[in-house]
Order: sequence, then structure tokens, then C-alpha cells
Amino acid sequence: MIDILDIDQDYSVGEYKKEAEKIINSLHTK
Repeated sequence: MIDILDIDQDYSVGEYKKEAEKIINSLHTK
């Protein structure tokens, strides 16, 4: 059985940073 949490954490680090940058940028542009 594959540990989905481990895969999720490894995958979501890069995605989370991208999303965080989008949110920060949108806050600054307002």
C-alpha cells in the first residue's frame, strides 16, 4: 500500500510555494 500522505507532502511543497506567491502578489497589487 502506498503512503499517500508522504507523496502528498513531497508534491505539495512546490505547489504550496507557488500558491503562496500568487496570494502575496495579489495582495500587493491591490
